[in-house]
Amino acid sequence: MRDVRWKDLRYDHRVTASRRLTALRRCVRAYHPLGFDATVSFLEKQAGRLSSEDGLLRAVELMETSHALWTADVRRYREARKQAKRLSQRFPDEIDPAPARYWYGARREGALYAAGFWRQHRFDDLIQPDDRIATDLAGCVEACVATGGRLTSEEQQVLGACLGELETRQTEGVSLRDRHLLRVAWFVQDADRGRPDDGRVLA
Repeated sequence: MRDVRWKDLRYDHRVTASRRLTALRRCVRAYHPLGFDATVSFLEKQAGRLSSEDGLLRAVELMETSHALWTADVRRYREARKQAKRLSQRFPDEIDPAPARYWYGARREGALYAAGFWRQHRFDDLIQPDDRIATDLAGCVEACVATGGRLTSEEQQVLGACLGELETRQTEGVSLRDRHLLRVAWFVQDADRGRPDDGRVLA
């Protein structure tokens, strides 16, 4: 992210705001745990207008901190896998953190924001009337957004069934639509059950 954070950018008027913003978007292409558009929108909500210098530099700080936490988690997971393989344990006990599936540093807050963003901008395209799992998940998303991420026990059961089916689909020749549905289901789960504070870095 050096293209965005060069110290002389604050003083070098030859570097345009659009060039700095383009550099940030390149960073987001490499690390976008909420989806590309949702990640950009989340950064702007937390940091302020990305077209402003202060907002842009704040967004970079948030990206760098979250990315560093994720990188450390990936490193920890891979080391644990090496140890397990030495002991002939071939099947992992936890999900590979790569690629990132939630916002490191603010898991619940990022998931809640992403659920709302996908509901508003993307979810209608994922719903098919003959797909009961998709329509059930839509109900969970609505409840998540309406309550700030607090599902009833019944809604949690419905979400669990959606997650189980969507994870099964991943092993049966998954479609892009099913991958997106699973991502949204993870957001709803993390918004409801994720830790409120997992090393928060947001102001």
